[in-house]
Amino acid sequence: MSHHTQLPTMTETPILIIDDDNVTRLTLKKILHKQGYHVEEANSGEGGLAILEHYIPHLILLDVMMPGINGFETCRLIRNNFSYNETPIIMLTGLNDVASVDDAFIAGANDFITKPINWPLLVKRVLYAIRDRDIQIELAENEARLQHSQRIAKLAYWQMDLQNQEINLSDVFYEQFPTKHISANTFADYIQLIHPDDRDLLQNKLTELYKTKQKIEFDHRIKLDYLDYTFHLYAEAVLDQNNDVQALRGTLQNITQQRNAEALIEHQMYHDDLTGLPNKKQLVNELNKLLARKESDTHLTATVAIGLKRFSEINDSLGHQSADRLLKCFADRLNSLSGIEIAGRYEAQTFVVLINNLNGLDLLKSALDNMQQHLLTPYVVDKQEIFVDIRMGISIFPIEEGNSNSLISNALLALNNAKESINDKTCFHSPEMNQQAVRIRAIETHIRLALENDQLHLFYQPQIDLSSRKLIGAEALVRLELDDNDWMSPIDFIPVAEETGLIIPMGYWIIETACKQIRTWLDCGVEELRIGINLSAKQFSDPNLSTTLDNAVYKYRLPSHCIDLEITESVALDDLDQTINILQRFKQRGYTISMDDFGTGYSSLSSIHLLPIDILKIDRAFIKDIGRNGEHGAMAKTIINMSHNLNLSVIAEGAENEDHIEFLKANHCNEVQGFYYSRPLSADQFLEYYKQYINNESCIIIPNSIASAQ
Repeated sequence: MSHHTQLPTMTETPILIIDDDNVTRLTLKKILHKQGYHVEEANSGEGGLAILEHYIPHLILLDVMMPGINGFETCRLIRNNFSYNETPIIMLTGLNDVASVDDAFIAGANDFITKPINWPLLVKRVLYAIRDRDIQIELAENEARLQHSQRIAKLAYWQMDLQNQEINLSDVFYEQFPTKHISANTFADYIQLIHPDDRDLLQNKLTELYKTKQKIEFDHRIKLDYLDYTFHLYAEAVLDQNNDVQALRGTLQNITQQRNAEALIEHQMYHDDLTGLPNKKQLVNELNKLLARKESDTHLTATVAIGLKRFSEINDSLGHQSADRLLKCFADRLNSLSGIEIAGRYEAQTFVVLINNLNGLDLLKSALDNMQQHLLTPYVVDKQEIFVDIRMGISIFPIEEGNSNSLISNALLALNNAKESINDKTCFHSPEMNQQAVRIRAIETHIRLALENDQLHLFYQPQIDLSSRKLIGAEALVRLELDDNDWMSPIDFIPVAEETGLIIPMGYWIIETACKQIRTWLDCGVEELRIGINLSAKQFSDPNLSTTLDNAVYKYRLPSHCIDLEITESVALDDLDQTINILQRFKQRGYTISMDDFGTGYSSLSSIHLLPIDILKIDRAFIKDIGRNGEHGAMAKTIINMSHNLNLSVIAEGAENEDHIEFLKANHCNEVQGFYYSRPLSADQFLEYYKQYINNESCIIIPNSIASAQ
């Protein structure tokens, strides 16, 4: 017996010879070596079994008559004890009777060759036996891969014999229900698994297939233990030689997860993430459905926009998480209202309710009163009782004609009117409000054209240091030119730009233009001045702001301290943590930070103390009546003292006369800005003003009708 330990090379096919005849073994080995095979040999059944412990042949040549255990027994032991079922075994025997042949195959042999051996024939038998083995292995691997893919795809095969109604389902089908043992051997068994609402669908579709012989596919549900599974069924007809249908077959794929995912995606597409209420898109869809049903209906449909008053203050005092919980509570209470068609969250703190089938305005008034009473009851969030204040705007169809978008827009316009009103918490849309909407759309068009046609201009209002009387900077103010000597007031176009999002491209135009102008002035010999650039709420939260600003400063080679970024109280305190992070990044780049219009918001000293700002700008409302209104003077004095205690510089806006200047000097205000020194000036006017000012060091007022629109 040979105890070879050398392994075959990559190109050699391993073969094991088990034969007690030395001459036969040596001859076989020599011939097979010439054919490129790697051969191991054993002179007994026991020896062959020992070699198989460490050697995996692709073919075994096994003699039948051997001392010890014979070839038949050796073959049985190989098949029983080794995982070599795919390895062909060819029996070598001098016996050629039928019984020996049967014994060989019963023992597990694949073929037999009689002795004396026909050597050329043996080579061919070996070649084809190994080739068959390789084909069987490849088929088995393909089958395994196919079954694995089917399990991953949850794809089962089925076939139904129409004569006896027997149905055959592959194992993959049953594997979809791991918690329940089921069986479906007949079509009657299978249809009992089908959701009751889908049984007729299944019957009709299969009947259609039988009649038309055309492939079909559709979805149906299987219901087990209160759980629904969705399967996609594909079916085709099996035809006999007469073109008659004898069976049906196809595939069943479990698509429950896909359908659930699609349902979740669709739900998220039409519902608000925080409250779970229908979102803006779904509200429009639902209102469209109501309007489509009202062609011959005389009942009223009311669109009610509801806004939470001063929610930003609640957000600041409670924190974001508690404020979100309050919104959820409000949404739940809104959704529980009786007599409404649908309630949804339109945006932020604005909700929309649709009330349908109203016989008259009296019923609507009653519904609104009930809604207010229900929504204004105190809320308990984190064991804290919270009171909310709401405003409502209403549009009514068909009193107001239009589509769903216009009705919702009208309700929102009415809501804005209610928010601005002192006495009216509920406002109905009116023709005047509709005219206002037309006006807003016209202004939006003017803004877009101005951006495209270079009709925006920057004016600069000088800022003077009160102690040194030195011109130290200016605030850049945007103006919109309609045509020659016709200008639109910023009071009109800035709010519209903010609402429509056009404030973003406008703000970046201001940054680019201001930086370019500073470079022009520096090249003309102007000393380094600090130029204030106002940042809107949307611009301040835009992630591209920092990059745009840095690029402009780099492009025009400016010292960063020449840029004074002005933000309002409401912008600064909307999200205090985020504001601090953004401002700190600007401070690190060397920009000056100012808080504009201070005193008009609801800032607390602690909040101001946390902000990395350099300057407080007192709103002109606290300056214009100084000398006539002691209260305003006291407020201005308080702001100045507070700012100095916080090591902040103070600029007073709106200084227009000698009384203002004397008061601000006496109370140690640092800087002033206003008509007393100058109106806003064009770039050329500002350069001339600068030259005259540094030469005369005196107050110069340049009348300018264009610049007066502040």
